[in-house]
Amino acid sequence: YSKGLKDGEWKSYHREGGISELWNYKNGIAIGESKYIFQNGKTQMIQNFDSKGQLSGVRKTYSFEGELRIEENFLNGNLHGIYKRYAEKGRLVETGEYNNSKKVGVWKLYNINGEIKTTNY
Repeated sequence: YSKGLKDGEWKSYHREGGISELWNYKNGIAIGESKYIFQNGKTQMIQNFDSKGQLSGVRKTYSFEGELRIEENFLNGNLHGIYKRYAEKGRLVETGEYNNSKKVGVWKLYNINGEIKTTNY
């Protein structure tokens, strides 16, 4: 703490041991990279915060086994830009784009056979 506010690196732990969360703070505001970690030590999610404490840039979410599941972009705390969702073994399931947290343009859903269903927003 600095002047009663969170400052620097913060860690949370699983009950059984091992780090569950890593955060960076400046003057009580989350900044930079934060990370959630499964009990098996693999990354669950990585996200970034700008100097105002708003989500910014790419956030990646992973499965318990460590496979990428969701890749999404943020700007000023809102979903903004390309969104991709994956199934096992990296199979693409859904793609689309956000503008200020609203779905825009063509969104594609891919079934297990690779067939595509599109929706326009």
